[in-house]
This record gives sequence, structure tokens and C-alpha cells, in this order.
Amino acid sequence: MEDWVKIRNLKKKNPELGTRANAKLLGVSRDTVKKALKADFLSLI
Repeated sequence: MEDWVKIRNLKKKNPELGTRANAKLLGVSRDTVKKALKADFLSLI
């Protein structure tokens, strides 16, 4: 859960960064980044 918060905050601060760059910076898989961003998007709906 902590990683998901970091992913969302990083994306908000740097929206131009892609999934791969976010994953590399945080040391998590690209799938984890995709799932976190998708969950964040779905919570807005």
C-alpha cells in the first residue's frame, strides 16, 4: 500500500514520466505502477 501512495504522488508531481520510468525510480514492477494508477483513476469516478 505504501508503494501505491508513492507511485500516485510521483505521478502527480511528474505527469510526464512514463510507467517504466516510475517503476525504475521506485524499484517496483511496471505492472505495480499500472495497477496503482488504474486504482487511483477508478477511485475518482
